[in-house]
Amino acid sequence: MLELLLPLHGIGGRGDLPVPLWLAIYSASAAVAVSFFALAAFWSRPRFEQNAGRPLGVLTRIVENGATRVVLKVAGLAALGLLLGAAWFGDPEPSRNPAPTWLYVWIWVGIIPLSLVCGPIWRLANPLRTIAGLVRRTSYRQLPDRVAYWPAVAGLVGFLWLELVYPDGSEPLVVAVAVTVYAIANVAAGIVYGPVWYTTGDSFEVYAEVLARLSPIGRGAGGQLVVRNPLAGLATMPQRPGIVGLLCLLLGSTAFDGISRWSAWTQRTGELSRPQHLVVYTLGLTISVAIVTVLFLLAARMTGAAQTGPAGSGRPDCRACSCIRWCRSRSGTPSRTTSRSRCSRGSRAGCSRPTRSGADGTCSAPAGRGSTTRS
Repeated sequence: MLELLLPLHGIGGRGDLPVPLWLAIYSASAAVAVSFFALAAFWSRPRFEQNAGRPLGVLTRIVENGATRVVLKVAGLAALGLLLGAAWFGDPEPSRNPAPTWLYVWIWVGIIPLSLVCGPIWRLANPLRTIAGLVRRTSYRQLPDRVAYWPAVAGLVGFLWLELVYPDGSEPLVVAVAVTVYAIANVAAGIVYGPVWYTTGDSFEVYAEVLARLSPIGRGAGGQLVVRNPLAGLATMPQRPGIVGLLCLLLGSTAFDGISRWSAWTQRTGELSRPQHLVVYTLGLTISVAIVTVLFLLAARMTGAAQTGPAGSGRPDCRACSCIRWCRSRSGTPSRTTSRSRCSRGSRAGCSRPTRSGADGTCSAPAGRGSTTRS
């Protein structure tokens, strides 16, 4: 199993390409251009907003069983205990201590196949969520809506910097301190803000949830587990502050991970001093993420993405447009706008105005007619 996971992370791999560099660059560019052209030409309407699938009754009963959840929680706590024990009290030599490999390979890389195959299973096994749940509270502080995914983004920035930039990131003591600080911060936040914190603030759980949306196993309309198209879950990605930054960070860091192992890069940075190494690698990671972000924003602007209506309809959401306009008329502030609104008078037929405007600007539609929240 270890031999299968190591190549996924580029550990021990070759830095030189088996083909000429120019051929690799031209081939990759052609593949990207052709794929984007095909999507633009033949994918003009939503296809994966329908979340229906074949029900899995037996698997649903197994997952919902209390014994299954207890086993997963115990397994998560045991894994965290072993990781911290090895990191704090194990051999200080990285080659003889399994903690760095457990963190950077078995956990960080292992989450990928685990989530793709089993769905959001990390949510059940998350040891930090389990520890915070032991502290019973009658009420929790409300997390500001504008915060959303930004805590998870900040945590991922720290982890990726430690993995890809910091030269001593594989030292057991560094792993021990980093995991301990991360665990304390997230357990404390979970106690203060409740379980909702882990859906947007815990970097590892958010990372696993994003991957789980590509799983062929998901929840149907009635809450039952179903086998679905593996891409259908992407249509349910919540549009909240920080989600674009999260995805661009993951893609940009992956690009930099490959660039930093390229022989042309290592030859030019191999003789750098420690301060120079930190500066150059930090800039490289930052620039990679920035390039991905700019490309994403340009692509989004060029495609002129518009809000869509009910799942699978491919039409603008007239309720969203009317909700935004109604809230603006009630509050008197142009804080929310719909650029290039495509809600025609005909498409708004039959749409009713939202029932209220929340204190934070959130609009809600009458029951059964959908709602629009600020993203």
